[in-house]
Amino acid sequence: MVGANPDQPMPITPTRGNTRPLYRGPVGSVLWTPAPEYVEGANVTRFMRAHGIGDYDELVRRSVADIEWFWDAVVRDLDIGFLEPYDRVLDDSVRAKRYELDFVQVGDKVRLRAARWTQQCWPGRGHQDFSIELCV
Repeated sequence: MVGANPDQPMPITPTRGNTRPLYRGPVGSVLWTPAPEYVEGANVTRFMRAHGIGDYDELVRRSVADIEWFWDAVVRDLDIGFLEPYDRVLDDSVRAKRYELDFVQVGDKVRLRAARWTQQCWPGRGHQDFSIELCV
């Protein structure tokens, strides 16, 4: 394919029927650049200006450096309502989660009968075994 660099790893890309990648360009290549008027009217542009963020790379850096700030700002920007206001955006009390899926065969089909999860808390944040009890 034109522009593909065989020395670079293949990016994870969508597939059609899990048969072949839709795009085989080098990692980091730009596929499309929006017109300036499109960028000017974009929600992400408005969001960045509201938070004094100069460019997209700065937005990415800030969102990674302060995940709690970023998601709280996004929720407020999108005006997402909750029945009860949250007091924390990031729950760092859970050390691990275990998911259990229970399937049953019905004729020639397999169906999901139940799905459940248990969690293990960090030391000092609750139970150390896997349980349905919440961590603190």
